[in-house]
Amino acid sequence: WAVGGTEYLLAPSAVFLLYARVWPVAREADGLPHSPARRPHTAVNVFSVSAVGVLWLVASRVLGHDLLVPYTLAWAVAFAFLGVERMRAARPAWGARALAWRAAWRSTAVAVAPVGLVWGLRVAAGVPDAPAHAAGQTLALAAIALAATWAAAALLARFAQQIDDDTSDTGGRLARAALIAPLSALGLLLG
Repeated sequence: WAVGGTEYLLAPSAVFLLYARVWPVAREADGLPHSPARRPHTAVNVFSVSAVGVLWLVASRVLGHDLLVPYTLAWAVAFAFLGVERMRAARPAWGARALAWRAAWRSTAVAVAPVGLVWGLRVAAGVPDAPAHAAGQTLALAAIALAATWAAAALLARFAQQIDDDTSDTGGRLARAALIAPLSALGLLLG
């Protein structure tokens, strides 16, 4: 928020405020009460979710271009990853397709709602760099976000176990970030 402005606060706020409400929790599946030891939220966890978005924010400031769309897509793809991880624990019988679809449409809403709101407010306020066709661009963003979040969720649903088995915890986080970066770059298509 301090670096990018209010519009750059919307996507991370949506992710951090909604992920526990949107995704089923693992304790539903195993019947155990919540325990911080079972699901610790550390600085490393927060960093791994936010790293690519922060890189887009820094790039936006350094380059002097509005990169709100790829920034928001990075958060949406990370949200899809959170969803796949949580749904895999809560719904172990679901296959990769079911996980990917459910993660994608919910994560697309996390990407489209903040950007659509910002674009709509820019148009209403008569901001010079407001999109000429905000409604059409919002629909295009929805299509791109759905493709990006579905691809991310499908890849993670299919390969999460292999990634986790073949890498360290840090390596697994880097592998996920390596997927987030190019998928969020699809937002440059709307640039």
